[in-house]
Amino acid sequence: PSPTDRPGGVIHSIVRDGLALHVDFGSAHPQAFSDLVELALQSGATRLSVHDETLQARQKASLQ
Repeated sequence: PSPTDRPGGVIHSIVRDGLALHVDFGSAHPQAFSDLVELALQSGATRLSVHDETLQARQKASLQ
């Protein structure tokens, strides 16, 4: 791939866990998210699930 094929912005980390990718978008430009989704689809991904661990932790804490 050429430099223009890579996701935009600065993603702090991507960790593969089985079939899942855990992505820390850190200070990445918002375009990095859609670039990564596009790259995943071009690579054959057929499902996408988005979770915000910080938001999930806040929601869980508010229920306790």
